[in-house]
Amino acid sequence: EDKICQSGTYILDVVGELSYGIAPISVSVEVDGSEWQILSSTPNESMLRFQHAGVAHGEDLYVFGGALYDKTYSNELLVAHVQDEIKDMPEAELTWQVVPTQGAVPSPRYAHSAVVNNDTMYIFGGQRSLYAFSEVYSFHFPSSIWSFISPSSSAAPSPRFDHTAVLTDNGMIVFGGRNSSTKFLGDMWLFNFDSHEWTELAASTVAGARFGHSASVPPGTTQMYIFGGYSDVGLSNQLFMCETTTGECADYSYGCSSNRVMLTFVPESLTPRFGHTSAADSEFVYFYGGTNLTNPVGFHELHKFSYNNCIWDSANIDGESSGRYDHVSWLTKNGFYVQGGKSTGEYRQETLFLPIC
Repeated sequence: EDKICQSGTYILDVVGELSYGIAPISVSVEVDGSEWQILSSTPNESMLRFQHAGVAHGEDLYVFGGALYDKTYSNELLVAHVQDEIKDMPEAELTWQVVPTQGAVPSPRYAHSAVVNNDTMYIFGGQRSLYAFSEVYSFHFPSSIWSFISPSSSAAPSPRFDHTAVLTDNGMIVFGGRNSSTKFLGDMWLFNFDSHEWTELAASTVAGARFGHSASVPPGTTQMYIFGGYSDVGLSNQLFMCETTTGECADYSYGCSSNRVMLTFVPESLTPRFGHTSAADSEFVYFYGGTNLTNPVGFHELHKFSYNNCIWDSANIDGESSGRYDHVSWLTKNGFYVQGGKSTGEYRQETLFLPIC
């Protein structure tokens, strides 16, 4: 049963509460319950970007960095405020605004990662001009201050980009990616937010070396679900479950139990891909977008995996296709948001919204 919201008028309060000196804006969105909604259609060159990073904090969505339409790279932090209320309000455009910041701002980059722990965002890795990064930076939301974090351990992950980073109770888990010599990486590391110490959980796993994959940890669990990407044997639509406390992984591509192998377990429409995103809630892991190098539009389906029941499903979404790859996405209490990326080889600036109840 799809978890798509009922029709109605959703009011999204845009730009927020954090004293950035930006006047609040409200956006009225008519939702038919089964179609992607475009929340920003007015041309905005600053949002034409791909391989950026996105996080949610409170009721604010943030975007950091990325490769821009003019072939430069960004180290801007942008914000949009989205709060779901049912009201009758005039329509308006969802607007992204640059956040004024202080401190040790990370250099421009793309294909990096970002996670949020309490009131702090952590940036790791990325690339610019064939140089891969390995530093960790933090951004404190209440003070708008960036800080460079010097690791307390001698061991640390090598420079990388096109990796994944997820939040767990123990800290930030970094997996895979590639380096400036295009070597695929398959190691898994834990960064402790309190001690600033890196710990290698696994030099390699059954997931192998890969980049452009997605990774998500459902809330309240220690299980990380890795899907797809480009591996050393080509494009993948494999699913792996990794225990973040130990770094041990299991191949779920043919089912969740080695005693019950299902050759058609992964949906036929969930073809091998990279450049997609995933997000998890208390029931499902959602997978959206990506490309297989021959699909110039980007995949538009939203698939979901019930990790408690080990069942795949897809949301039946009507209307115009909204394929994307190398975008960012957020899963909030309102629904699923997508911003930027590419489609048909062109940079996209729109923010898309799909209500999920």
